[in-house]
Amino acid sequence: MFGFITKLAVATTMAVSMLALPAAAQDGGKDMARILSQKVVRVGAVEAFPSYRQDLASSKWEGIFPETVEALFGAIGVKVEYVPTEWGTAAAGLQSGRFDLIGGYSATPERALAVGFTIPVARVGVGLAAATAEKQAAAANWADLNKPEVRISLADGSATMRMVQRLIPKATYVAVKTEDAAILELESGRVDYFASTESSLSRYGQARKNVHVGYPKPEIGQNSTFALRKGEHDFQEWLNVSLGALIADGTIPGIRAKFLNPSK
Repeated sequence: MFGFITKLAVATTMAVSMLALPAAAQDGGKDMARILSQKVVRVGAVEAFPSYRQDLASSKWEGIFPETVEALFGAIGVKVEYVPTEWGTAAAGLQSGRFDLIGGYSATPERALAVGFTIPVARVGVGLAAATAEKQAAAANWADLNKPEVRISLADGSATMRMVQRLIPKATYVAVKTEDAAILELESGRVDYFASTESSLSRYGQARKNVHVGYPKPEIGQNSTFALRKGEHDFQEWLNVSLGALIADGTIPGIRAKFLNPSK
């Protein structure tokens, strides 16, 4: 009798625990089947134009990755829902089931322990913006900036932050939540440089003609990918095939050119 009661208690505890888990954990990692069944995919979105930007008037998301996911999932009749997040908490958002994937998430060995990645959609350089030509001239080489008196702003939790800190650990870093906040640090004179990817720097340079953008030697960069929950093999395979097709037919290169070179 005692054994039966113990087994019943264990079974009850397990059932309650299953109810507390997010949907992604209950279905055994079958995100692709759920997305096709519900006709909805949830995409993490970060305020970091031209990758993502939410229009305040319409609440519509625009940018490289919103247009890319609309092309991806529109082809199979799946609606895209955007879930606001930040680079520093994106992995946790995937793991907890808040959203199903996020674009513009650079693949790193540390991140690969927590999430899965698709094939790269682009190779993106990493560089600096400076308020003066003199400052940019002083940044010809990364090694020239490896000293405490050099102050650099960047988005907290971004792959750029990890990469630049590893390269020049002695510099002083001002890590803020968004790239807009990092740019404000530069424009207010509180830092010497704003570090980011080529995507963000090119648009910033176009918007502020007095800003000086450069790419110190040696050149460094990131593979821009989509991240998803680990173990989602069907979803990952479909994304890889679909992304490869959109790269090959010019759709993704065209989207990137539209936002990175809007005058062309």
